[in-house]
Amino acid sequence: MKENPKVKECNLNGSLANGDFDKYSDIDIKVDVSGYDNGKFMLMPPDIIKEIYNVIYTAFAPGLLPYVYVVSFAFSKDDIFSFIDFECIATPHMSAVTIDEARKHNGKKSLFLKLSIANTKHFLRNENCHNDILTIASLVLNVDEIQDKDDKEILICTLNRLEQNCEYPLKDMASKCRNYLGFDK
Repeated sequence: MKENPKVKECNLNGSLANGDFDKYSDIDIKVDVSGYDNGKFMLMPPDIIKEIYNVIYTAFAPGLLPYVYVVSFAFSKDDIFSFIDFECIATPHMSAVTIDEARKHNGKKSLFLKLSIANTKHFLRNENCHNDILTIASLVLNVDEIQDKDDKEILICTLNRLEQNCEYPLKDMASKCRNYLGFDK
């Protein structure tokens, strides 16, 4: 990525940089493209990375736009928590890419799976993620499917639905995520 002339600097960020990582940690990288539109640059890494590495899927984070531009990459079918998140920054920050534009680059199922994996990670760490779990479940399930269920049950129902509606390898990743919760069909 550094060989791209638009990239001024790449830095490790987050838990790996802070030394407080665990087995669920992803890799966070800040890519500084100052002097270029960081929103437009955020749309470029999938094509750049896919030329070099076997990418299972990518997921843009439209909920963070227009203030933060992040694109996530899943590289491993075996380690579902193995993600690399690229945050594209610039001075000055550009906010030209809209939520709708980022969404059209996302596969809905890959974004829901990425967020469900993140929710599972937070749940396994005993972090308060109830609202995030409900948000994704409400987009994937009917209200009656989550009524009177605890967070673990809601996560499992969400992952079941994603597995039913995804193609391989996303189907396999949803199944593996569900297994982390101690539930196997």
